[in-house]
This record gives sequence, structure tokens and C-alpha cells, in this order.
Amino acid sequence: MPMGPTCRVLISMGFPPGLVAGAVISGALSKECYVSGDTQHCVFAMGPAAGLINEVKPVKAIIDDMISEAEAVYKRLGTLQA
Repeated sequence: MPMGPTCRVLISMGFPPGLVAGAVISGALSKECYVSGDTQHCVFAMGPAAGLINEVKPVKAIIDDMISEAEAVYKRLGTLQA
């Protein structure tokens, strides 16, 4: 069975090939990482939206930004004439 890029990276970090293939395929490695919080030696499933993240902000800042954007749209809509 050919190994994907995830397995090759883990093997290059010193993990035994048999352990890597079994742990990645079974999901045991991901589960251990979620439990331990280890973000350096694990595999996390991420969707395409992960590529759209440009910065990490506190929740308050995100909500404030959303409110400001909504207010701007509301004001702009108020200027439209039917």
C-alpha cells in the first residue's frame, strides 16, 4: 500500500513506518492528539476553509467586526430607493 504525504512526514520525523500507517489509518493518532493537545506530532482533519484563515483574533473582536459590517450594510441598504 503506498503511503501518502502525512505518513511520509511522520516517518521523516522518526516514527516507525508500521506504527505510522496503523495509527493514521485507524484514527488512533488523531484521537491521541485531541486528548493530549499535541499539535506538533499529529494529523488533524481540516476542510478548505482552513486556507482562508489569515489571523487569529479573540471572539470579542470577531463579533465586533461582524456587528460593524452588519451596521454598514444596513446603512447602505437604507440609502437605496425602490
